[in-house]
Amino acid sequence: MANGTMISKADAQTLVNRFRSQPQDCNANVKGMRYDLAMIEQLKEAAPDGVEITSVRIYFGMNEDSSLCTVLIGCDAEGNNYYGAGDHMCLDQGTPCPDDCGSNPL
Repeated sequence: MANGTMISKADAQTLVNRFRSQPQDCNANVKGMRYDLAMIEQLKEAAPDGVEITSVRIYFGMNEDSSLCTVLIGCDAEGNNYYGAGDHMCLDQGTPCPDDCGSNPL
């Protein structure tokens, strides 16, 4: 299973808004989040001609079960968010630590 899922801008906005409106309700036991590089590359590859994705912005979000999540968005050289040519070009559902912390976690 991939570490990460491409989601729509609307779904990303829902996760981020839920966290921003109720941060005190968030179960923030998450130490880190793991994403496959192939998933992050999809953010870069989604840019149309003339737009280069040079970085990734990470937003905090909250799932319906109040667990903390992150949403990754590709950004151009000026730091502008870019949501891609398709509908599902935001990245969510990384694998959280704990439980998936590897053998040498921070």
